[in-house]
Amino acid sequence: GCSYEDAAKTLKRAGGSVKTAVVMVLKGVPKREAVRLLDRAGGFVRRALEEAKP
Repeated sequence: GCSYEDAAKTLKRAGGSVKTAVVMVLKGVPKREAVRLLDRAGGFVRRALEEAKP
């Protein structure tokens, strides 16, 4: 998790995309990587998070 303030900042950096922001926070990746993971996962957050596992 993260603080409300950090969540708001990340959502702004994610261009308002909640899915992108969630992946950014939970995986600790920048926007570009989060978008790539989501694209490869067909837009599914769970799949994007699973794919990003080490």
